[in-house]
Amino acid sequence: VQGEAQIPWLSVDSHTSEHGLHLIMGTGEAPIHSALVGELALSVAVIALVGKMVATLTTITSGGSAGLLIPSIYFGTMIATIFVQFPRLLGLDAWSFPAMTLVVPAMTASLVSIVNVPLAAIMFAVEGFSGSYLVPAMLALVISTLLAQRNSIYRTQRERVEKRQILPGYGVRRISVPPSWEGQTLTQLDLRRQYEVNVIGWVEQADDAGLPRVRLDADANLPLSASDILVVLGRAEDLNRFTAVVTAAWETSAPDEDKLS
Repeated sequence: VQGEAQIPWLSVDSHTSEHGLHLIMGTGEAPIHSALVGELALSVAVIALVGKMVATLTTITSGGSAGLLIPSIYFGTMIATIFVQFPRLLGLDAWSFPAMTLVVPAMTASLVSIVNVPLAAIMFAVEGFSGSYLVPAMLALVISTLLAQRNSIYRTQRERVEKRQILPGYGVRRISVPPSWEGQTLTQLDLRRQYEVNVIGWVEQADDAGLPRVRLDADANLPLSASDILVVLGRAEDLNRFTAVVTAAWETSAPDEDKLS
C-alpha cells in the first residue's frame, strides 16, 4: 500500500511492504534497525508487535523453541517505537524523544521481564550501544526486575515438558528417584504392576566420565541411584498416583530436598 490513510495512527504505509514477512518471521534485524534510527512507522510497529507475539506464543505453546533472545529484544523495540512515534503523530513535540533513548532501555526491560537475565541485559545495552545508556537501562532493569520478580518463560517451558500429555488421557513425567529407592532395580520396584506405569527412559546423573547419560533401554536389572531421573509413561490418573507416592518418599527421606525435577 503506497501512502498513508487519513488517520495516521491507523495507517499501513509503504514500510509494511518493505519489510514484508520479516516483520514476523526471522530475526527481525531490519525492523529493529529502522526503529533504532527512528524510521519505523507507528502502524508497522503495532503490526509487528502483535504478529511477532502471536507467532512466538504459538511456537512455545506447541512445544517448539522460539529462540527467545531476539523476540525479547524485538518486543521491547516495537513497544518503545510506539511510544516514540505516537507523540510525533499527535504533534506533541515536547513529548518527542530520540528513538534510541527509549528503544535501548526497552530492550533491557524486555530481556529482564521475559527471559529474566538482568546481568546479560545490562551488558547488552552497554556493550551494544555504549555506556551513555547505562543509567536509563539500569532504571528499566530495576523496574522490570521488581515487576517480573523470578518469573521466566524458560521455567514455564520446562514445566510443560516435565508434565506433558502425549495422547488424550496419557502423558509422560520426569521423576527423580528418591533416596529410599537407591540400590533397588526396576524389577524389584515392580512399578508396572503396582502403579500401571511404564519406565521408557532413564537419565543417570553421572556415568564413568562424570557426565549425565540417557538410557533409552531402561535396563530393569540395573540398580538405581538417588536423583537419577526416570521418564515414565502412563495414564494421567496413574501418573498422578505414582507422583504422589514418589513425593511422599522424598518427604520421608529428605524433607528439605527437591522432590521432583
